[in-house]
Amino acid sequence: MVDSVRSAYPDAHVILVNAPPVIPSVWHDIMAANAKRHGDPPPELDRTLEHSEQYAKATLEVAADFQSKQSSFGGKGAVHKVGAWDLVSKMAGGTEADMLSKYYV
Repeated sequence: MVDSVRSAYPDAHVILVNAPPVIPSVWHDIMAANAKRHGDPPPELDRTLEHSEQYAKATLEVAADFQSKQSSFGGKGAVHKVGAWDLVSKMAGGTEADMLSKYYV
């Protein structure tokens, strides 16, 4: 995806933002309410804190890889990264549900 944007728009700045820590029970409740609203059965619990952390780390790795190759793209654009996982975890004081809950509506 980043390659496509950078190829088509070499002067573009691409920002990769990783996901914040997830509270699995809250995620499931939101998805179940959404499914109910559409007349669908409730989904299985498909998000865990561990999986969201892996995704967050992978997003930053992809950004770092592109940043290390930046000069090979040409143009004035760049790839930037925002670590929402680390920012929210730090503000909450950890990744436990009770610590994170005040950051989720």
